[in-house]
Amino acid sequence: MQSEIHSFILWEKARSQLKKTIKDLEAKFEILEILEIFWPKNKFAQNLKRFYGTTLTDPQKKEAVCGNGSFLLIIVSDKNPIHGKRKTSIGSQIVNTNIYDQKMQIRRILGSEYIIHSSIHQKEANHDFTLLLGKNIEQLKK
Repeated sequence: MQSEIHSFILWEKARSQLKKTIKDLEAKFEILEILEIFWPKNKFAQNLKRFYGTTLTDPQKKEAVCGNGSFLLIIVSDKNPIHGKRKTSIGSQIVNTNIYDQKMQIRRILGSEYIIHSSIHQKEANHDFTLLLGKNIEQLKK
């Protein structure tokens, strides 16, 4: 099976748990890169709306929960992806269960489902990287 590249985003308010989160991610995936992303504070809610699309009904609430300071994009490689169904915020989907389950575990540890994001399948990973970095997965692999 071919490895997959995925995104994990630690929004500003999750950064206090950076060391633990990195340790947890390193135990299951290869961390390829960690990038700090800055969005202007006065455009943060607008950028969240663009990032999440129609699934985000209240960008100001999301901003209040996750913070509007710099955030970290952690790019990981899952060398042994497993795909299966999981119940997501938009219904049952086929996802990379390794990534999805890790995201949910980190959310439980951090005590909030809104202060960490991850891609859950390659379509979402491609979306995340294109919006945040201007590169799709194939360009990142090179």
